[in-house]
Amino acid sequence: MRMLPVAVLIAIPTLAHAQMQIQPGQWQIQESVTSVEMPGAPPQLIEQIKTPRTRRQCITPAEAALGPLEIMRAKDQCKIARQSVVDGKVDAMLVCDGADGGSVNAVITGTVTPTKVVFNAAIEASGAQAYKMTGTQSAERIGDCP
Repeated sequence: MRMLPVAVLIAIPTLAHAQMQIQPGQWQIQESVTSVEMPGAPPQLIEQIKTPRTRRQCITPAEAALGPLEIMRAKDQCKIARQSVVDGKVDAMLVCDGADGGSVNAVITGTVTPTKVVFNAAIEASGAQAYKMTGTQSAERIGDCP
């Protein structure tokens, strides 16, 4: 099941791109799903989805130059349908192809600095595996890559 989002790729304005740049290095990422609506899903699956996760990721200089939305988009093979960044505040929408022919849309709001990213997402999937969920993702640069 694809947890993040995607429609038509829109070019990122230069100002927005500059405001989305992060520093390369080792980042610690915390993800938490705060609500899930998934008809017919067993309670164990819902609890598993809602279990907070922490991981580390080495962000290369090339990835850092792209910014966090582009990193997410590429990881999930999504498209950025909308993106606005003003004074480090993000409002965006990612659209992804669903596994069953449907789609997954994620509206993302949050903040970005060179060393910290905080995103809130409202995600809605259509198709045979339809669901809605909300969650947060925060990431902080914790040092250089090993």
